[in-house]
Amino acid sequence: MKLYHGSKYNLEAEKLINKQATNGTFKNVPEEELQDGIYLTPDYGFAVAMAVRPHGGTRIDDGKISFENEELFNPDQNVFIYVFDTEEEQFKDKKLEYHNKDEYMVKGENKLVPSSIEIIKASEVFKYYEQAKWKNEIKEIKQEEKIKFR
Repeated sequence: MKLYHGSKYNLEAEKLINKQATNGTFKNVPEEELQDGIYLTPDYGFAVAMAVRPHGGTRIDDGKISFENEELFNPDQNVFIYVFDTEEEQFKDKKLEYHNKDEYMVKGENKLVPSSIEIIKASEVFKYYEQAKWKNEIKEIKQEEKIKFR
């Protein structure tokens, strides 16, 4: 099976290093989403989306992608898609866990060497997702609701 990892960085020595995932700008991210491992996806478009994210939040939902800091998205930026084949020798004794609908995770491994690396432009994300406007999830409290809480 082919799996992909997208990054805006050309990783040194052509290998992925096991790093702790972070929750970025979002609060209350479940602990199971912040595991220490190497994240891979069978969805090439999702790997591209992970690679192109500017600083701040990114939402992917229902074929749409939105960026909290849209002005920081650079469509001409080179991004890197690391391609892995699970039939290769390096995956023989590795624990490949299903993480969620978009990702697998390799736990207990310090590095993975990709079978190939593709360099693409960030604008290619729009082959897979339609760009949507960022919407804040905090709803404005109406004046009459404010009065109730006084």
